[in-house]
Amino acid sequence: MASCRDGRRKSRRGWRKGAQGQLVWYRRKAKARQEAALAVELSRQRDILSRAEAFTRQLQAELAEAGRLHKIVQGIIGELRI
Repeated sequence: MASCRDGRRKSRRGWRKGAQGQLVWYRRKAKARQEAALAVELSRQRDILSRAEAFTRQLQAELAEAGRLHKIVQGIIGELRI
C-alpha cells in the first residue's frame, strides 16, 4: 500500500489529491469530457463537409461534361435535319 511522507495513505480519488473540493473536481472532469466530445464531433462534421464538397465538385464536373456533350449532340442533330 502506498503512503505519503507523513504516513497517511494515498488517496485513490483524484479530487482528494488536489486542493479542490469533490464537486469542483467532478465538474472539471465533466467539462473536459464534454469538450473532448465536442472536439470529436467537430472533427466528424468537418470530415463529412469535406466529403460533401468533394462530391459536389465531382457532380459539377460531370454536369459540365454533360452540357458539353449535349451541345455536340444538338449540333449533330441539327446537321441531320438539313
